[in-house]
Amino acid sequence: MDLPDLVIHSKLEAVVQGDFVRHSFPRRGRLGREWKVVVTETWKRKARLGSGGFGTVWLEECQEPASGSSPRCRAVKEIMVGSKSNLDYARELLAIAKFSHPKAR
Repeated sequence: MDLPDLVIHSKLEAVVQGDFVRHSFPRRGRLGREWKVVVTETWKRKARLGSGGFGTVWLEECQEPASGSSPRCRAVKEIMVGSKSNLDYARELLAIAKFSHPKAR
């Protein structure tokens, strides 16, 4: 599936274990030599907010924040792979990436 650049660059590596989600991402370090530091956060699913044609939206609470300014809760959409076309998935992922951008919050 060909995905837009915004979707590719928004990819977040995650490991799901039961109700917990742990993901790592690069962040600028405090020192000049720390150009890219990998940090990890752990989130816990608290409630199901709703579902639709592409999947389910969950409320998650941060258990181990990467920094003091990290958000404490978030809504996460879990996309189910099924009968939709690749174009539909690409559009859904693009919409999620656009609304996940800091300027859209």
